[in-house]
Amino acid sequence: MDKLFILFQHLVPQHLLSRCTGALARLRHPEWLKNFLIRQFILHFDVDMSEALEPDPDQYACFNDFFTRPLCDGARPWR
Repeated sequence: MDKLFILFQHLVPQHLLSRCTGALARLRHPEWLKNFLIRQFILHFDVDMSEALEPDPDQYACFNDFFTRPLCDGARPWR
């Protein structure tokens, strides 16, 4: 699957790929698709939602909001 994704990235012009990725990141409707994308990201990258101020992924308006989500106090302290 990873090789197929990499091949896709080499075949598609970078400006088109960037525009499509940006559109998906701002997607709010259909809500089921937005929720599916966020949940797949959480599963794939093992995101700990207990650190998030809003732990329910369905509550984010779009992927951008999820990606820049505020964390609970003390979730990732500076060292």
